[in-house]
Amino acid sequence: MQKKLSIAFFISSVLLIAYAYIARAVNLFFFWESDSIGICILFIVALSYLFRSIKKRKIENKNSIVSIYLSILTLFVFLLYVILLFTLGGSNAAKACKDYCIEDKRLNSEIGSIIGFGFNVTGSRSANHINESKESGKGSLTLIVKGEKKFKDISFKVSKEPFEEWQIIYADSLG
Repeated sequence: MQKKLSIAFFISSVLLIAYAYIARAVNLFFFWESDSIGICILFIVALSYLFRSIKKRKIENKNSIVSIYLSILTLFVFLLYVILLFTLGGSNAAKACKDYCIEDKRLNSEIGSIIGFGFNVTGSRSANHINESKESGKGSLTLIVKGEKKFKDISFKVSKEPFEEWQIIYADSLG
């Protein structure tokens, strides 16, 4: 029973990931964030498999050290992914990107009035902190912009100098 459930979750995760890309390709403007959910489910399935492998190997009195190390590594990467998924979206750099989208007349005419953003902001951002006001950094972010007419993936390059706000260096529409 547990194996069938794992297979069902694995298939579901692959379908969610595939749906995200298919929806973009055929301009289906619903649930573009499904790839992030699919990836999380895929991590959980992998962890479940590794934990079952450890349990099975212990019952058979076999060495399970490789499965233990893989479980720790998978858990670490999964937690890092989830933390980045939720913290990057709430950063000041992401807020600057969202504000840019709201104010960009060309984007608004193309996708309609902006009704929201995808919950998953992807990319990277590095910041150097001396104190709260003396922060500098650079980043590369991608977010889903949801308009009344359609959705669009937008990629940004951002930069911040001390005592200034995050600035958009470059914005490009993906697809």
